[in-house]
Amino acid sequence: MSSPDNSRHQATLKDVARACGVSVSTASRALSGKTPVEPATRARVCAAAEAMGYRPNFLARSLKEGNSRMIGLIVPDITNPVFPSVALGAETEAVRQGYQLMLSHSHESSAQEASLALLLRQNGAAGILVATACRGTQSPLDWQQAIRGIPVCQVVRRQTSRLPCLCVDQEMAGRLAAERFLARGCRRPAILAGDQSLRLHRERLHGFRSVLAAAGLNPIVQDSSDPEEDGSRAAEQLLQLAGQTDAVFAASDMQALGVMRTLVQHRIAVPEQVAVIGVDNMGISALCTPAITSIRQPLQEIGRLACRYVIDWIRTGHPSDDPLVCLPCTLMDGETA
Repeated sequence: MSSPDNSRHQATLKDVARACGVSVSTASRALSGKTPVEPATRARVCAAAEAMGYRPNFLARSLKEGNSRMIGLIVPDITNPVFPSVALGAETEAVRQGYQLMLSHSHESSAQEASLALLLRQNGAAGILVATACRGTQSPLDWQQAIRGIPVCQVVRRQTSRLPCLCVDQEMAGRLAAERFLARGCRRPAILAGDQSLRLHRERLHGFRSVLAAAGLNPIVQDSSDPEEDGSRAAEQLLQLAGQTDAVFAASDMQALGVMRTLVQHRIAVPEQVAVIGVDNMGISALCTPAITSIRQPLQEIGRLACRYVIDWIRTGHPSDDPLVCLPCTLMDGETA
């Protein structure tokens, strides 16, 4: 018997069932793996589906089940290396559970974020993960009602306590950096404070200050909230205003690189004269000379757990009892502190 000609016809589930001599419902159960089917039948159906080039119609399945298989992820800045890592973790978990991830970019605009959330809802998203662009009193609560209450989980950026969130313990990040500086004998530490309209940067600053205050020290706080800031300008300002700074905690590894570049230009040795610690521990950290000492954030794990949280919420109809999961960070040893 000649093999089926698939060049003109996309194989359907009915075609697979007919080829195997089983009902459409049996073929569906065999391919989904969710309902017990005789192993020999499952093997036969899967082999036929592969040979015929059958691909499941996720939209049709979603309509039948009354449940979309799409999870939306809204991030504020895809060029920020934090968010691709979160997306990778979320997508891995979504695919594992039979869902698809739709990535959207708000360009740090709360209005764009609200529009994207509504668009995702209109296109059948079953749940949304959001690293919010909202500032001040704004939060995803402002647009949640417009999307008719589908599951929403904050990731990385926690802007409201009324929605669940998967984030990093940023106070711990600040404490770890301060403790390392104190262990090195630093007495005039500074911090590039990042965007203080974001809770994560306020928490990090609080943790940094609290450890130093217990040691009788008051850190120099330097603004580095400009999205174009790579650490260079902030380091120049630090050198002009407080030339005796002996340690700098940067808001990211990229800003740490800018700090180091400026220090080298001023012939200031790192870490002998000024110690430097970054945040993120991206691959570039270990490739620098000297390698950057950095706070590692479990970003892929946050994406994975947040996606699982939302999928469980979709399936059970209610969120879990724990609305906040704050994962610990780790100080990764380098050569700059």
